[in-house]
Amino acid sequence: MKFLTTMACGSKLLKMTSNPTPSEIRQARELAGLSQTAAAELVHSTCRSWQQWEAKVGTGTHRKMHLAFWELFLIKLKKRKTK
Repeated sequence: MKFLTTMACGSKLLKMTSNPTPSEIRQARELAGLSQTAAAELVHSTCRSWQQWEAKVGTGTHRKMHLAFWELFLIKLKKRKTK
């Protein structure tokens, strides 16, 4: 059974079932109004890592975002929204 959680980000519903795609990562960050640097800081990562997560699949710079970083990012977005 796959782990399935959903969280709202703006008007979009984001699912946490596997590694997010670069477009899902970029969309969530942009909807939150965050720069890549600010988003990376939220999950205790570097801007360079964030750039690699948003890079298109098949490019030499793409790297998959681990599901734990994705989940942490969505949780922190939710907390920011409720403040």
